[in-house]
Amino acid sequence: MFCKCYFASIWEQLDTLRTGAGQQQGAAEGAASRVRLRPVFLPAISYLVESDSWFASIHARFVQARRHAQGLSELSYIFLQQALLLASDGSRHISRATHAKTWNVAGKMASVHILANMHSLSLILTTVLLALQTLRWLVSLSPQEMLSLLSARGVEGMWSLQSFAGLKWALFAVFGPVPLLSMLMSSTTYIVVRDTLEGKLSRDPANPKELPSLQGLVEGGMSWWQQLKLYLMVQNDYLSGAFVTLFAYGLVPATMAAWSLMTRGTGFEYVVGTKPKDAVA
Repeated sequence: MFCKCYFASIWEQLDTLRTGAGQQQGAAEGAASRVRLRPVFLPAISYLVESDSWFASIHARFVQARRHAQGLSELSYIFLQQALLLASDGSRHISRATHAKTWNVAGKMASVHILANMHSLSLILTTVLLALQTLRWLVSLSPQEMLSLLSARGVEGMWSLQSFAGLKWALFAVFGPVPLLSMLMSSTTYIVVRDTLEGKLSRDPANPKELPSLQGLVEGGMSWWQQLKLYLMVQNDYLSGAFVTLFAYGLVPATMAAWSLMTRGTGFEYVVGTKPKDAVA
């Protein structure tokens, strides 16, 4: 809806310029969208889609991710509108700032729907290539040669072999930043979740002493043991489920959405995930 309003405002101004009204002002300033998007800062509180069982909740979350991935079609809508604007008679009246904002919106959508999923795809391809390279290196050595090298030079000597040098540096280049990035992401998630559970992010500014009514809220703050368990829980989620989540709820739904756009066009059945039978609407 934002994209429709954004381009509708530009087309309205171009129509005004073509009829002669506001010609002088339009020529001086250029046609620009009057739509403004103002963020509304809300507490960092969100709950996943939930169903009657664990497997049903997993499937419902996938249905939700598949619906969100269909937003990929909005990117093609932006490119189509931009092409139509450039081909119109009033294209010379469009300001450069408007073109820059249009590409900025397209870049943000590409980051959400394409770049994030390309990260998981590149990680999969890199892992497969490294596995093949490692297998090829292992096959090139006989068991007797490998045992003799290990007994004579040890594991460190094996790493220094010329045949393993390329794979070694590839491993360091690809997976070297992972520990640091994992610590940064897990620490950030831990701080946000902790502050949310303690009510720091959801208090009423008009009455900050009153605790909000939230599920799982810890009155009086979390003890050091509760904070440690929360941090270890977040670390476990990142280490054990982050990659699977990126693949199952990111790359797969985005691939299905792209295939649907190429084969069926923008036609898409709006399906929502199931909810527990006793859920309150």
